[in-house]
Amino acid sequence: MTGEPKPRLELWVWVALSVALATAGLFLYLGVRPGGSGPIAAYVYGRTLLFLAGAAVLLFGIVWSVVKRPVMQRGRGMAFLGLAMSLFFCQYPLPYPSSHEKSPSATRFRLPFEGEWVVGCGGSRLSENPYVLLPDRRFGFVFKPGEGNEGDGAVVAPAAGEVVLVHTGEPERGEEHYGNLVVLRTAEAEYAFLAGLETVSAAVGQEVAAGDALGRVGASSSSPVLPYPHVAVWLQDNTAIRRGEGIPMYFHGYAEGERTVERGIPTGGLSGGGQRVRHAPAPADG
Repeated sequence: MTGEPKPRLELWVWVALSVALATAGLFLYLGVRPGGSGPIAAYVYGRTLLFLAGAAVLLFGIVWSVVKRPVMQRGRGMAFLGLAMSLFFCQYPLPYPSSHEKSPSATRFRLPFEGEWVVGCGGSRLSENPYVLLPDRRFGFVFKPGEGNEGDGAVVAPAAGEVVLVHTGEPERGEEHYGNLVVLRTAEAEYAFLAGLETVSAAVGQEVAAGDALGRVGASSSSPVLPYPHVAVWLQDNTAIRRGEGIPMYFHGYAEGERTVERGIPTGGLSGGGQRVRHAPAPADG
């Protein structure tokens, strides 16, 4: 005597398991840090699409299971668990896994200003730096003039290089320049971005040395995200806004309070309390 055959898995269960499997595959792909445009698209758009797909299938599955009782039939529990895990990982604030993370730039960057400024964003943790969630600005910084620097918002080149891009005026459609922008090529496939400027004094094709003037920040900000005068600085592997991978950069020869730092990463804080830093080269640096 044979028993009754097991009921087949419902179609929505197969779809749910496919979404969960796709989510696992996406994170495995990001985990190998292949570099290029693929992981950027997967990180920016893939997680969102999988989250929306998972949410839609989950809602359908709940309604279907209530209508087609008993609720917990074969495969449904596994489907709900897979969807729950997919939704969790897709919305988790994972810092972008840049392929350059273990290969910081060898360029000796200096702070892009004189005098004491405050670190608005900087560091490797989300609590210190929301840029960790942006592929191109993954290792970026935001500096704002200190209280003693009102009216002295001069921005200088953080390293020697060639000016390869200058943007002034209104942002191009689909782009977010957050004010005027200067881009320096500081090494092969390494481009330093300086954004948030009110005025620009550099021109495309100009060769600059570390410390040369590039422009100034204003008394206010045009950015809806950072509503205070600032310069945003980051290093990436091409000149494309939003389509490059960030490269770790260290600043050399600066002071934080009474402490002198030969090589370090200034840190900020979303709730305030960022480090106060100033350019302070050692005698050997000139």
